[in-house]
Amino acid sequence: TDPLRKSAVKGFINNFGQAPKQIFSRPHPARQVAYSDLVGRTFHYNVVNLRPPPREERVISSAVQQIESAENGGTLFAGKNKVLVPSSAGYNYYFTWGLPDNSLLLGAVDGKIVHVYVDLE
Repeated sequence: TDPLRKSAVKGFINNFGQAPKQIFSRPHPARQVAYSDLVGRTFHYNVVNLRPPPREERVISSAVQQIESAENGGTLFAGKNKVLVPSSAGYNYYFTWGLPDNSLLLGAVDGKIVHVYVDLE
C-alpha cells in the first residue's frame, strides 16, 4: 500500500543477485613463487613417497556406542553396554554393565580387569 515501500521491494527484486561492474580499480598483483620452490612440495613429484598410514584393522561384530581417538593415533570403540571413561591421561579405562551375573566391570583399555562390582540388584 505504501508507494515508497512498493518501489523499494521492486528494486530489491530487480537487482537480486547482481554484481557491480567493477570492484577493484587496479589489477591484483601476481604471486611471486619460484618454480624451484614448488618442485619438492607438489603432489605429483612425491607420489613415489606416499604410503598408507599404519593402522590396525579390527572387525567389530556388535553395535558401536562410542568412538574416541587414542593418544597413540589409534581409535577406541565401545560396544553395547560399555562406555569409555575419560581422564586426564585420555581414555584408558572402560565401564561395562548388563553382564549375565548382574555385575559391573571396570577394565583397562589394554585388556586388564581393574575391578568387578558384584551382587548389585
